[in-house]
Amino acid sequence: MRKQFQLVAVLIAALLTLASPAQSQNHWQLIRAEYGAGNQYRDVTARVQSLVRGDSLDVRVNNDTMGVDPAPGQHKTLRLQVRGLDGDIRQLNFSEGETARVQVMRGGGYGAGLQITHAEYGAGSKTRDVTSVLAAMIQGNSLRVRVTNDAMGGDPADEHHKVLNVSYVYNGRPGQVSVNEGDSLNLPVNPQGERRTPGHLAF
Repeated sequence: MRKQFQLVAVLIAALLTLASPAQSQNHWQLIRAEYGAGNQYRDVTARVQSLVRGDSLDVRVNNDTMGVDPAPGQHKTLRLQVRGLDGDIRQLNFSEGETARVQVMRGGGYGAGLQITHAEYGAGSKTRDVTSVLAAMIQGNSLRVRVTNDAMGGDPADEHHKVLNVSYVYNGRPGQVSVNEGDSLNLPVNPQGERRTPGHLAF
């Protein structure tokens, strides 16, 4: 009987040890938030960040709390792009009417300097993820590049005028900018310069 108790105790200890890394992964760095349905999503990153209290997000997902109804008459979803303590990026989904409960790293978990969190280049539904392309161009915490098919690594929408949509973080503060094909992307953005837009970006 004693051996059985000892075996149970060992198993419980092992399970607790395995559970600890998973528990640490409950704290996330919030990179981006989108709310909507189908191809009608709106960037609600700033809205969601404003709802964080302490290190917790605890909010019922609906049009009122998200501050917008991007897809009237459709059942919507809140999509959170987050980074774990291990560096892995994941997506957490919460349906309209559900409560989103997420532990968020204090200060957003962003470091100093310029970071590209998401970037897409294209037109309409024909887009290409160019996050890594832009990230590799950062020099001295700044990014200067003319938006062309060659610079973006290809033409995802032949014979269409394309747009580069970029989400970034500079010194811990998130921002977003859209730049037309042929124009220049300059980051960090001068408030008097390029135009920020809340356009849709798919993860």
